[in-house]
Amino acid sequence: MGQNDLKEMDAGQMDPSGRSLTNAGRICGIIATILFAIGVLVALALIALGFLGAVARAG
Repeated sequence: MGQNDLKEMDAGQMDPSGRSLTNAGRICGIIATILFAIGVLVALALIALGFLGAVARAG
């Protein structure tokens, strides 16, 4: 969304006064998406380790 707003500001279709806040929001969104993806990968790894541990104990 922030990238679209920046494009509209460059095209003159949107007031550029909030450009710095829009850019900051875009960067925060990128960082949040990366952290979320890392969290999902860690959760999947923990689930896999738990499953493997349960299988090892049962066998």
